[in-house]
Amino acid sequence: MNLIIYYEDNDFDEYGMYRNPVVFEDIQIQAYDRMHIEIYGSTIHEIAHSSHYYNMKTNDWYLPQSAEFYLLPKILKESYARGVQRYLSIKYYGNWSKAFYNNEYTGIFEDLEDANTSDEYCDRVSGITAPMAEKVLFESYSWNGFKNNLMKEYPNGTLNDEDGKVTYTTADMDALFKYWETGIGAECPDPSSSSVKPISSSVIPSSSSAIASHLTDNRDGKVYRITAIGTQIWMAENLNYNATGSKCYNDNTANCTTYGRLYGWSTAMALSSSCNSVACSGQVNAKHKGICPSGWHVPNNADWDMLMRYADGSNGTSSPYDSPTAGKYL
Repeated sequence: MNLIIYYEDNDFDEYGMYRNPVVFEDIQIQAYDRMHIEIYGSTIHEIAHSSHYYNMKTNDWYLPQSAEFYLLPKILKESYARGVQRYLSIKYYGNWSKAFYNNEYTGIFEDLEDANTSDEYCDRVSGITAPMAEKVLFESYSWNGFKNNLMKEYPNGTLNDEDGKVTYTTADMDALFKYWETGIGAECPDPSSSSVKPISSSVIPSSSSAIASHLTDNRDGKVYRITAIGTQIWMAENLNYNATGSKCYNDNTANCTTYGRLYGWSTAMALSSSCNSVACSGQVNAKHKGICPSGWHVPNNADWDMLMRYADGSNGTSSPYDSPTAGKYL
C-alpha cells in the first residue's frame, strides 16, 4: 500500500482518498492547514476502507473481490469508515473531528452503540458496539442486509463485549436504518408512543424542520444535531450559515465545515453593522431570531441563566456564573 500525505499547499481537493487494489492500493491524505486530530481521523477513515476490502466475506465465486467491493453500496462503505474513524479517534484523543452527516456518511455506528433517547427519538437501539457492528458489516452486501444480519447475530438482550446488554425492538431497528437511509429525512415513530416525550422549552423550534435528534436549516439544507439539557433544547453544533459578514477561521472553508462560522454581534443578531458601535437595544426582541434557523432564537440572558443553573445542580438565588460546577461542564 502507498500512503501519500500532502503537507504543503497543493491541488488535492479531498480530505482523504482510498483506491482499492484493482491494480494497486493507495491512500492519499490532505494534511495541509489541518489539525492533528483531523489528519488522524481522515487517515483512519481511509485505512478502514482497506480493512473492509480485505475482511469482507466474498459472496460470488465468479466476481473478483475488488469487483465485489466496488459494487457495495456507498452507504455501507462510508458508514463503516465513519464509525471506525469515530471509535479510534475517541480512544486516542478522547474526542473526534466530526464532519457532516448524510445518507452515505451516516452515524449508524454511534447510534447502534448508545441510545440517546432523551434527545434522539429515532435512536432507541443500544449496546451494539463498533467491533460488534464491524463483524456483521463484513458479511453484509446491502443496507437492509446489514440491519437484518445485526438482528440475527445480536437478538435483543444479548450481552455485548463491554458487559452491557443489546437493547432494541424490530420497530426501533427499522426506524433507525430508515432514518439514515433517507439522508436524515425519515419521519420517526411518534415519540408519544414512547416513555420519552419531546421537551418543550424557550429554545425548542416550533417548526417541523427539527426531526428527531437533528435540525435541518431550510435555507441551505445543512443538518445540525440538537440535544436536550434539562428542560431546554439546544443546538449541539455551531451554526454554519453563510450570512453576510460571517467568515471562516483563517479564511479556510474547511474550518467552517468542521467548527461552524464566525459571527460578529451585529451579524448574529441580523442588525446593521452600526450596532457594533451604537446602542441598538430597542431593535432586539425578547426571543430574537437573528440569523438562527426558522423557529429558533439567539439565547438570551434568561436562557443562559437556566442552562447554568441546570449544570450547577442548584435552584438557589446565587449567581450560577460563579459556580465551579457549571464552569466545568459548560
